[in-house]
Amino acid sequence: MQELSADVVVVGGGGAGLAAAAEASHFSGRVIVLEKQPDLGGTTALAVGSIMASETDLQKKLNVKDSPRDHAADLEQIAENLKIYDDPKLRNLMTENVSDTVKFLQKLGVQFVGPVDQPPHRQPRLHQIIPSARGYISSLERHCRENNVGILLGMAATELVVEDQKVIGVLAKDAAGDTVRVLANKGVVLASGDVSANKRLMKEYVSPDLDRFEPFNPACTGDGQDMAAGIGAKLIARRDFGAEGLVQIRFAPPARSNWIQKLPLTPLMSKLMKFA
Repeated sequence: MQELSADVVVVGGGGAGLAAAAEASHFSGRVIVLEKQPDLGGTTALAVGSIMASETDLQKKLNVKDSPRDHAADLEQIAENLKIYDDPKLRNLMTENVSDTVKFLQKLGVQFVGPVDQPPHRQPRLHQIIPSARGYISSLERHCRENNVGILLGMAATELVVEDQKVIGVLAKDAAGDTVRVLANKGVVLASGDVSANKRLMKEYVSPDLDRFEPFNPACTGDGQDMAAGIGAKLIARRDFGAEGLVQIRFAPPARSNWIQKLPLTPLMSKLMKFA
């Protein structure tokens, strides 16, 4: 069995995984990203690309007076209106740090337009990337490679390696089906997406009435959730996300790519589009 080692191993090469790898590379030495698909991107690359953020420099340029507290209050009210559960600690963690996330992305060359209104938010908070959400992946990948992050494509994580009640690495299968053991000296980050393409997990933890819905990202098969549950992690059921609610929050990706998706993702092109 082939064996690799790093300080931090990240499972998933979408927006969350690449952001985690980029941050870890600044503090933790050697970082390896395992992505089961032949390309990076995940659900982030398929998304609209907007970020709801408060107290950003772009807001300040427009004299928008906003705060993480107001942002959190609006999200709480929206959750109540939609009758969905919203964890207060996670909500506050997000609103208090999302401005730094926007700054971090801007330093990587990501260009945003806005912020624009997005009712029922009380202030303009919607920051839209140019030209598309693929720009997140392009910028993060470039930054990761510049910081010597190892990116392994076609590498599907299958199991967490535990020793003395501590996760010390990951077992994965490469494109040829061979098992690879990837050891992590400081930790493993699970950023492998949601469970929308795993009918068993969707039925068990979300809603039993979802067979007729196609997943937004077919690669979201709940690998991280299954691996975590395999070592005793507790998965939280989200019955508040019923079928009638889920169908409203995703659009199927187009059958063919359009001209916007084919635009170059260089920082220069993004700047030109921003001021066009």
